[in-house]
Amino acid sequence: IPSDIPTSSPTLIPSDIPTSSPTLIPSDIPTLSPSHIPSDIPSLFPTPHCHDKSAYLSLKGLRCRDFDMLAKLVPCTKLEELGVNRVDVNSIIASCPRTCGYCETN
Repeated sequence: IPSDIPTSSPTLIPSDIPTSSPTLIPSDIPTLSPSHIPSDIPSLFPTPHCHDKSAYLSLKGLRCRDFDMLAKLVPCTKLEELGVNRVDVNSIIASCPRTCGYCETN
């Protein structure tokens, strides 16, 4: 849904890269598809098939397992504060749910 506030430099095609700052005016209409990024609130019914994407590579060429130790110390949502690129943080959260601790644990 287009914004009511015009941009100073419109584009012809939407960007695949998320904005660096969220909109100040939230939409009244819910999204048509669910987010690829897990929420900080656990699901009431976690999936039994939670796993990291084995083919995932970050912009720096790192795999989910390369973030394993760091994710045990800091939530994946806070990786940007440690210098990880925002696009990488979003893709790590979406691609590495086991590493980030979003899978059901026993």
